[in-house]
Amino acid sequence: MAAVGGKPFAMLAVTERAPTPAPVDHGRVEDLPIKRTYQPKKRYRLKTHGFRARMATPGGVRILKARRRKGRHRLTPAPVR
Repeated sequence: MAAVGGKPFAMLAVTERAPTPAPVDHGRVEDLPIKRTYQPKKRYRLKTHGFRARMATPGGVRILKARRRKGRHRLTPAPVR
């Protein structure tokens, strides 16, 4: 029978716990905390999806045209506050 802190393991009180081994850091990506996918940036959002960005390319102009034709109240994302 293994002993913990001088007492047999079976005789530990309910509140006492056996010591846990120290965590080992191997520097693996799996060990890092999870980072959420969407990290919002106001400037990036406007430069990519804003009105000026849409008007700068033929495809963007087509998107705005289609949204106007469909009757969208907002042509581009809401203004950043």
